[in-house]
Amino acid sequence: PKIVWEKDNDFITCYFSEDILPYLVELKNNFTKYEVMNLYYLKSKYGIIIYELLKSNDFKMQETKHTFSIEYLRQLTNTEKKYKAFKDFEKKVLQVAVNDINDSYLEILIDYEKIKRGHRIAEIKFITQKRKSYKQKAIIPDLTKLDTLV
Repeated sequence: PKIVWEKDNDFITCYFSEDILPYLVELKNNFTKYEVMNLYYLKSKYGIIIYELLKSNDFKMQETKHTFSIEYLRQLTNTEKKYKAFKDFEKKVLQVAVNDINDSYLEILIDYEKIKRGHRIAEIKFITQKRKSYKQKAIIPDLTKLDTLV
């Protein structure tokens, strides 16, 4: 019932009635969790959106590849009408987000692959990898999974 924010303080204090506390405790595991400081390193809104999307999926499944439809990504980034041509969407949203995340000091690195259905790009497969060093800026391919020529 009450929120307090003092201008000289960096903290916001929220007070909840006892009636709502059981619901808050029950819901706490259904949200994406990450250090708020991570947002400090991201410079673009698309970097933040894609980072949150990939982090939320990491908590639900421990895979390193996540596939999303172009329509879903456009809706998520609020670019349904903004970048109608895929090449514009890729340049202004996808590449900006990937560069933003990879140039930061976040715990993950990302890349993506385009998946076609017929002649058009229908889905984006994001590949994530844990960063091995803060200096690392790109995903290191897993050479053990490559076919070797004999």
